[in-house]
Amino acid sequence: MEKALITVIIPVYNIEEYLGVCLDSVCGQTYKNLEILLIDDGSTDGTGQICDEYAVRDSRINVIHKSNEGQSVARNLGLDHARGDYIAFIDGDDWVTEDYLDRLFVSLQESNADIANCNFLRKKAAGDKTGRIRSGKRRIFNAEQAIENLCYLKELNCAPCAKLFKSRILRDIRFPEGCIYEDLAIIYKTYDAAERIVYCDFDGYFYFQRSGSSLKSTFHEKKLSRIFFSKEILSFIQENYPSIVGSAYCRLFWSVSGALMDIPWNYKNKEVRREIRENIYLCRGYVLWDRNCKKSIRFLAVLSYMGTGLYKTALDLYKFVIK
Repeated sequence: MEKALITVIIPVYNIEEYLGVCLDSVCGQTYKNLEILLIDDGSTDGTGQICDEYAVRDSRINVIHKSNEGQSVARNLGLDHARGDYIAFIDGDDWVTEDYLDRLFVSLQESNADIANCNFLRKKAAGDKTGRIRSGKRRIFNAEQAIENLCYLKELNCAPCAKLFKSRILRDIRFPEGCIYEDLAIIYKTYDAAERIVYCDFDGYFYFQRSGSSLKSTFHEKKLSRIFFSKEILSFIQENYPSIVGSAYCRLFWSVSGALMDIPWNYKNKEVRREIRENIYLCRGYVLWDRNCKKSIRFLAVLSYMGTGLYKTALDLYKFVIK
């Protein structure tokens, strides 16, 4: 019996140097029944040509060329065209192990789950698939447990990558357009729509953050969207899962601290600075006394009592990586 169809959505933009590594890893999957959607988001280098060349080699690849509108628009277009029973997102400059989709699919089937998650690792060289020694064990969550785990920054994360979704979970969900940190806006909604979520402890997804990526680029106010989306999560949890509201304060504190580290010292927008300060004050008491928060985040809460200026100095000095 033929296995279910998995649609792999890959948005690409000006990544000709890295795209081949990604596509080789996807086309070489041990899980063969794939629909591979390459969404070329108006590339101006050789990326579009590489997409077309791979489509000639592999009939499972469909290429959509479009004007540049951003990664969210590209992902949404992929969702509109997806025919698969299951959907996976892979960024065009990332790569996966050969058994990546097989292991996620088996985890879904054997756990009777709607979403499967695995680990993803940052690497220093494209194509490096060396992972850490992992248990391979699975952990099952219901929706509330998964959202709580996500907010406490434990095994589950806000990226749409390193996951396999039943397509029905994404039927009414779209990525917000024209912003960054859009992943934070939708993953908790997918968990809410699921009955069971499985986490499998293996390293299957790899990436390295290029200097030109949106998260590493020069500061602009779109980076503050992480605060907005984290406040949306807080409101959602207060209304739907009030017993885990402490996790939402942890997530918001993490996001606000990251925004504080991002903004330059000469940033003049007083309203933004006030919002950051007020949200730090709002969250830090919850975080400080919440033993479910990571110790590193609780330590940040302690440092925040030094005042916003000294707190930012501490963040810059010790180079905390805030996500």
